[in-house]
Amino acid sequence: MTHSRRLFLVAAAIILIAAVVIAGAPIYRGIEQVRAYGRELKTVHLVLHGLESKPPAGVSESSWRKAIDHLAGAANNVFFSPTSAPLDQLVDFRSELEERFQNRKQAHSLEDLEWAWRRMGDASPKANEYIKRYQPDFDDIIQRAQSERSDSQNQRADRRRPPAQIGRNHDGTVAIRHLASCCRRLC
Repeated sequence: MTHSRRLFLVAAAIILIAAVVIAGAPIYRGIEQVRAYGRELKTVHLVLHGLESKPPAGVSESSWRKAIDHLAGAANNVFFSPTSAPLDQLVDFRSELEERFQNRKQAHSLEDLEWAWRRMGDASPKANEYIKRYQPDFDDIIQRAQSERSDSQNQRADRRRPPAQIGRNHDGTVAIRHLASCCRRLC
């Protein structure tokens, strides 16, 4: 092999390597962005699913989990990829979730989940469209959980009432007090 032929092969190899590096750099950056996006979304899920064991007073664990699962599913759809919602919006959402839900002294509430739902809609126009489209489903889940809470509070209030008492009114007639609570207990 002649010297000029070797020089040509070396130059061709260097040009080929340079072309691969130049063409591969944007691909590598794209892959890294998708990986960062995945890490952020995983953290969002960890924060949300960390709430599962702490349902608010009066809300059943199953209703609480259903609301959290619905919220986590929405996060998957809203933050599907960097093209659906920018990475910086996902980072902001994750940091606000952590700030609001982690290391919290007071109990979590259904209103917290409603806040997270609305906040996801701020991520992008597509996110806002998704949140508006599925708002009735989320509202239904929240309303069912709230009705459980109000039923639970009514039951607790019934337990605090004194038993029915029979006594005389000022006009001498017999009065039965707290009859409704007694009937509820018997039924």
